[in-house]
Amino acid sequence: MNLSWQVATIRGIPIRVHITHLLLLAYVAFEVARGFSFDYAYLIQQFGIAPRPLLLPHAFWGITIALGLFVSIVLHELAHSMVALASGVRVQSITLMALGGVSQMELRYMTPGREAWMAFAGPLTSFAIGAIFLVTTLALPGHPGDLTAAGLLFAQINLMLAVFNLLPAFPMDGGRLLRAALTPWLGRLRATRTAAVVGKVMAGLFVLAAIVTRNPILILIGVFIVLGASAETAMVEAQTLLAGRRVGEFADPRIGGVTAETPLAEVVERMRAGKLVAVRVGDGVNGPGAGYITLADLKRLGSNIGSRRAGDVARRNILRVWDSTDAAAVAAVLPSRGKEAIVVDPDNGEPIGLVTSADLARVMSGNEVPEELRGPGAAIT
Repeated sequence: MNLSWQVATIRGIPIRVHITHLLLLAYVAFEVARGFSFDYAYLIQQFGIAPRPLLLPHAFWGITIALGLFVSIVLHELAHSMVALASGVRVQSITLMALGGVSQMELRYMTPGREAWMAFAGPLTSFAIGAIFLVTTLALPGHPGDLTAAGLLFAQINLMLAVFNLLPAFPMDGGRLLRAALTPWLGRLRATRTAAVVGKVMAGLFVLAAIVTRNPILILIGVFIVLGASAETAMVEAQTLLAGRRVGEFADPRIGGVTAETPLAEVVERMRAGKLVAVRVGDGVNGPGAGYITLADLKRLGSNIGSRRAGDVARRNILRVWDSTDAAAVAAVLPSRGKEAIVVDPDNGEPIGLVTSADLARVMSGNEVPEELRGPGAAIT
């Protein structure tokens, strides 16, 4: 089920909104509206501003500030993306989720200095937005109380967004800044592991704070940090292990051939009997390919085969790469494209085989794992 929707394209970058981000905006709108009068009274007391009447419904300002937060997070993520584009890194998409945004970028090495600048660009943008609204609101104290309250609240939210993202924990920007600072001394892999450990310690502190304050949101943040730290560590370990190796080394050659008219039941039997990982569907084994059927495709179909034929279910959009393609790049592309398999082709002739996400994951265990990845704290799956 697709739980995110594309709402815009900026500089060729698709902007998507996940359903959890909509829930976040609804929560922000509700909380702002509920506490608008109280927050206004507190803020004007802190800044020494004379109180003025609130004219518009609180719900209006709750919705307005929530929409403003949406724009702020987009600008935050675009700041990361603009630095990435300037560094020659392709940005595939920006997805706004429950606890912020995620910029999906192609896997490419960046110097620690460039990575630090890319990570800091987002919080810097949030700081700038917060500072602009704070200075502007305080410089114009004569406008209605609604605008004073909204301006100060919006400034506060953006400043908090900047500070939160500077926490030294993955997947926040502060975790990447910490890694960039440690990389010249520890190397990228150990720097990532160290930053991940720091992040997990912070996650534990968030959970303790959640127990003391009885705030379940802090538990969600702690879980978010642990998952982000584990995912970042696994990705960098994969990069370290697979970088420079041909993806063809890991291709499973057990691919059969059927025609588009072959009954699907026969395809299932052939794959079972021949222990195949996929079949190529075309006009004869050597004809123009109409697509592929993999084991994962058959599992999704289950018993829903009926009288269908191979051509009815063959996937024509399966990814294909050359045998010489870097395996680390493939490991990054498969999950980012939402694919579980990729066909490996030689310069000419029949496909060499199929590589799945599971195949590359298996490389991360057993005898394939070099000594540098076997130390304590290795997150090998």
